Amino acid sequence: MKKSKLGFTIVEVSVAALIMSIIGFAAFKLLSHARATSARAECRSALRLSIQTAARQIERDISSSRVLADKANKKFTMTLEGHNEVTGGTVAEMEAPIPSAKLDESESNKVAYFDSNEESEKALFEKVTYTLSGGVLKRSGEKSGTLKIGDKIKSVNIPDTANYDGQIEVTIVAAAKPDGEKEEVEYQEKLVVSIRGMQHKIVNPEDDRNFKRRVGKSDY
Repeated sequence: MKKSKLGFTIVEVSVAALIMSIIGFAAFKLLSHARATSARAECRSALRLSIQTAARQIERDISSSRVLADKANKKFTMTLEGHNEVTGGTVAEMEAPIPSAKLDESESNKVAYFDSNEESEKALFEKVTYTLSGGVLKRSGEKSGTLKIGDKIKSVNIPDTANYDGQIEVTIVAAAKPDGEKEEVEYQEKLVVSIRGMQHKIVNPEDDRNFKRRVGKSDY
């Protein structure tokens, strides 16, 4: 009687092992890629949230920052002073409304112009300084205190406002390394902010009695 062959030959085992290795390697690469993609997506989402939180506060302060009437020189000056491409240090300084200030309708109408030196209106504002250090963006108000408004911030760009035309473009960049990754992921957002007082002066020069009155020039 012939004996039946049981089991596998060395060649068969080697081929099977090779096939399993290829399948395992492909599965590992696929899983690694999926994990990396997920980590990058989560990182970008966190960066976007951080930037949007910071952008909302910056936009609120810049749009309502004070514009002062210089009667002697018959012109308007902004309290906003921005800095280009800041990666560390002072980002911007301005006079902005105190967040806790409660305004009634008449006060809101006055403050809409943001150009008065009257003590009653000055009391509604505070000097605000934005600083960036170690990726943390902070808003410091003389009366409202210091507030952390952004994390993992790489740079903030608020251009020089010397040739200001009523609008200013702010660029915020955030960056971080996703879990298990060596390279940083960046997220950038740009916003165009209009200073309401100056915009009102530009758009409605003939109807703006408050500006004309405060600089003392009827045809300004």
